[in-house]
Amino acid sequence: MAEKKIKKVRIDGREVLCERDETILDAAKKAGIEIPTLCNDERLEPYGGCRLCIVEVKGVGRPLPACSTPVTNNMEVCTNNETITRIRKNLISLILSNHPNDCMRCEKTGDCDLQALAYKYEVDGSRFEGNSGTCRSGKTTRLLRMNRTSVFYVAGASGSAMKLLWQGP
Repeated sequence: MAEKKIKKVRIDGREVLCERDETILDAAKKAGIEIPTLCNDERLEPYGGCRLCIVEVKGVGRPLPACSTPVTNNMEVCTNNETITRIRKNLISLILSNHPNDCMRCEKTGDCDLQALAYKYEVDGSRFEGNSGTCRSGKTTRLLRMNRTSVFYVAGASGSAMKLLWQGP
């Protein structure tokens, strides 16, 4: 049996012991540190699609996605500061700009990760203009529809013109 390599990681000043194949997001969960994410699902390979889990790593000149970045020994991670908060607000605003604005009629209302993040980061979705999914006539406009495993291009009121653009494992 192969011996597990243990790595020491410091996240927001807390030291965490991690196994070889863990990500920053895994390490943060161990430490009780919440990092927002919309695309992370244990059933899928991490791919950092939503980018909301970005963190700063000492010595790296750009933010990295915590869900797909493996930990390294003696890594120092910052999960929350002004820059990260600003970037996350922008990302949430961009997601909301192409999201149907019918939360009160949605079956997920009150149990929606995107809605919770919008409230937490005080984002109302009005910053960017995009295709919200419905127009005044009630017909669906062209938009991307995605879930944790697929991304579709949708056109037409019934969604009959639907093309699979990407599908995960």
